[in-house]
Amino acid sequence: MENSEYIKYLTFAKEIAFEAGKIISRERNKSSFSLDYKNNVELVTTADIASEKFIIDTVRSTYPEHSILSEESYNNITFDSIHNNFLWIIDPIDGTVNYANNLPQVTISIALSENRKVVAGVVYSPFLNEMFYAVKGKGAFLNNKKIKTPKGISIKNALIGTGFSYNKQERILQLEYLKKVLQNCQDIRRLGSAALDLCYVAMGRLNGYYENVKSWDMAAGALIAKEAGATVGHMGKVPDNTPGDLYGEGLVAAADDIYDKLLKILNS
Repeated sequence: MENSEYIKYLTFAKEIAFEAGKIISRERNKSSFSLDYKNNVELVTTADIASEKFIIDTVRSTYPEHSILSEESYNNITFDSIHNNFLWIIDPIDGTVNYANNLPQVTISIALSENRKVVAGVVYSPFLNEMFYAVKGKGAFLNNKKIKTPKGISIKNALIGTGFSYNKQERILQLEYLKKVLQNCQDIRRLGSAALDLCYVAMGRLNGYYENVKSWDMAAGALIAKEAGATVGHMGKVPDNTPGDLYGEGLVAAADDIYDKLLKILNS
């Protein structure tokens, strides 16, 4: 498909992300706002559900032939079923814990893949008034200004982002990774939103990032990082028949200068 068509989809995604931002801003101030836990561990709020419902309903009414992969309600689609489809990948609130605790690092992430390749992505941070977006082959932008991943950074001066699992056993291993990285870089940041981490790598607020995440956490942000000039890959091999653009296990993103060094530290 021509890039002009992707831009049309991107414009649509930007519009619905902006409206979803209004929804979650209103929801947090309602007396009916409530939260619950998935599997007694992972936080979900009434705002997650309201945001997702709006986004999915709008996508379905506008593009009924397209498939949807979304964190809360449409999260069991198999990669085998999306060989030639358009697929919308949605995280209605990335950073739910931040959201529930009135922290501003909260995003709405919407990506579109065609033939298993992400071709457009939006990451909107309503409480920071920042919208990151990209179309494949057209560069990355923040609030209508083109962004580029800075060059010339060294690993010892790098600021690296990461995140932690809800699983206590996994956290033990993650602490080992954290120790290795922290011994080799300037410092570590944990923002609480994978989509935002990737966008911050794109523009140089972070110089690198690694984490195990889901497709909806990273699809839009990874495209934005790549289009800005960062390198995005994985600690290990992507499983057969799994699109790399949608695979979040062992995700690594960094400025070109330090990507190989960061990957070597993580795999050491």
